[in-house]
Amino acid sequence: MKGRRIQPVILAGGLGLRLCPLSSFIRPKPFLPLANGGTLLRQTARRVREDRYKAPIVSCLGLHHGMALGEMAKAELAADLWILEPFGRDTAAAIALAAQNVAASDPDRILAFLPADHEIRKGDAFHEAIERAAAAAREGYLSALGVKPEWAETDYGYIQPGETLRQAAARRIARFIEKPHDKAAARFCSSGRYLWNSGIFVGRAESFVAAIRSAAPAVLRATGRALRKCQRREQALMPHADSLAAAPKLSFDRAVMEKIANAAVLEADMGWRDCGTWKRLGETASFPSLIG
Repeated sequence: MKGRRIQPVILAGGLGLRLCPLSSFIRPKPFLPLANGGTLLRQTARRVREDRYKAPIVSCLGLHHGMALGEMAKAELAADLWILEPFGRDTAAAIALAAQNVAASDPDRILAFLPADHEIRKGDAFHEAIERAAAAAREGYLSALGVKPEWAETDYGYIQPGETLRQAAARRIARFIEKPHDKAAARFCSSGRYLWNSGIFVGRAESFVAAIRSAAPAVLRATGRALRKCQRREQALMPHADSLAAAPKLSFDRAVMEKIANAAVLEADMGWRDCGTWKRLGETASFPSLIG
């Protein structure tokens, strides 16, 4: 049904500093052609052109708005709203800004937060996982998409699933483990009981706001002030810089998902890769042409 379509929120504010000097403040990772078919931002946008999705909200630095507009045009997709941050405050603040803005007018809207720095090779599996996460969202859960480990990666975060929920294949999150050491990563991978954390989160707008209010109230207060004092221009929203500066710089998974009772995880066999490090970049199909 049209009224129940999921709204993607594309997070393109990261600088990709682990890929310096290839990724820089002037042209960060989402704007580099690190995956087949163009930049990571363009690929993320193309992934959500289907009728099941509403037009996306795109969050990026104001400095990069022009580049982002160009990439969205190449993806043949117009943004519903631009959130142009004066500077990055990590994903907790970025998610808080978008969720509060949506919840003010449509608290039940399902949001899917999609970092624009991943490669996803299995589109059908991605869409199916988002739909399952949306079903869990309607029951009040905030869901992370998890990926079965293929090797003992120490640069990724891991999720330990807990008890099974009523939603098909959804489980509570027992704990997060951020970038484990070699032996722990090998144990997690061989046990079959852990998932990589993809950084993709799905839930109702008001559920995101309530979770941040409970787990990271300082983030909610600062971003709330930044929205109340924001400037608006056509389809763009520019948070108030001094207010946003007061937001603690925290990742959403560590600041919020680790601390709430309604966090869930769904396994998604979607061919996911994080293109964030030199070690992993060599696996992407377009990398040889990028440096050749």
